Amino acid sequence: MSTAFSTTDDDETATTSVVQVTQGFASTLRWFRERLLGLSVSAIDAVARRDFADTRFTCAKFEQPDQALTSDDVGLYEKALWILRAEFGSNLIGGLVDAHFGAAAFTSNLEGEVLQRQLKDWNRGYAVGLGLDMARPDNSIFATACHVWPGARNILRPDDLRDFVQVATRIAAYRKTAVLARASDVESSPLSNFAAKVRGARNSWELDAGANRPTVCAGVGRTNSSGVPIAIDPLGSVQLFDEAWRIARVWGADPTERTALAWAILLVRFDALNSAETPGKPLTPIRHWALLDAQGPDGYQRVLTEANPNPEPGAAPPADLIWSAARKYLSGWHSNYVAVTYDLRLQLPAAAGEEPRTPAIERTRIGTVVVDNATLGDRVVIYDHTQLPGLPEVLSLNDPVLVVSPTSIAVHSMAAEPDEAWWLPTGLNSRLLVRKTDQDRWEAVQMPRGIY
Repeated sequence: MSTAFSTTDDDETATTSVVQVTQGFASTLRWFRERLLGLSVSAIDAVARRDFADTRFTCAKFEQPDQALTSDDVGLYEKALWILRAEFGSNLIGGLVDAHFGAAAFTSNLEGEVLQRQLKDWNRGYAVGLGLDMARPDNSIFATACHVWPGARNILRPDDLRDFVQVATRIAAYRKTAVLARASDVESSPLSNFAAKVRGARNSWELDAGANRPTVCAGVGRTNSSGVPIAIDPLGSVQLFDEAWRIARVWGADPTERTALAWAILLVRFDALNSAETPGKPLTPIRHWALLDAQGPDGYQRVLTEANPNPEPGAAPPADLIWSAARKYLSGWHSNYVAVTYDLRLQLPAAAGEEPRTPAIERTRIGTVVVDNATLGDRVVIYDHTQLPGLPEVLSLNDPVLVVSPTSIAVHSMAAEPDEAWWLPTGLNSRLLVRKTDQDRWEAVQMPRGIY
């Protein structure tokens, strides 16, 4: 039974017979029925009356302000939907009732409690602390990722998108790890001004002495309005074959190329360390890749031999396959790296009367190199996912990073087991319906108040 039909007084729990439909509840439920479920009133009523012959139930009353709803009404609606649209879970209607009409004793001051937990306890780790279950306030709701329900992605109302983004921005502001957002998302509503809002919230709450540090950007070119360009070496933290293989997968490597690319990543790192002119100060691996690539397959065969003088026959991919996979997937990262790391100037021949000089290209080092997200701290990073695919995974080899989009919030980490959830709007600020992807029940979740 929905907790909206229970009240608590002097530690005693009693039932209440009805809740009264509000305009906000009616509007959201109509959107659920028409746009999300694609059902008519008559279709739902027909099933309810067919399978429960003694009822005079009609779902129309759920969409009429001031109508009285009973727990039996909610139960019949849910039973009809279970027959018609089981994929939407077992308690979609009850969850929405909890969000709108949860007993005051259960829901009072939840928003403040959620805010304090975001500030103190939920701002790091391998999952996102989304909020508190309104039906059971002692139940904290965590997920490694929370995405909009797939069927709702293209039909969300503007206010629903705005409310989600405001809440996600608040969660991001309190996060003690790097926070990433795609450039294509922050360049348009509703995630516009995301970085500025995060910095502003951090500064106003004095969360971090470095709250006013500039936003950084990756893969978006040398000059842009997103922030200070940084260079990313995607190989700098890789030590394990499993890490290299996962990166190959998120980069989109074909299954026939993944193992070869994973080998390439480790071989490039090995050769960079082994070829250091100054002990302990090797070239960054992505720069060293260009040197190794110029040697062709023979270069990789040499490194294979040096890395494992007594190899097991046939245990490694052919050197030419390793070379071609590395060239295909590392060339773009190298291009972006050098574009923001070096400045070039063509020195022209001396003019008449000047001291003789020959044409030359002068190179000056600029920019910042980020090897892993430990260097980033809790910076906000705006990145171009088309130029640097899989950047969240690359940066999460050491510590988790938070990624925010207009319809999702997720922690990326190589170490975390997926525990994902979907969300649906409730028509109320800072309250969502959340359902784990491996469960069929929706929870009405009180989230922190959003940043406007």
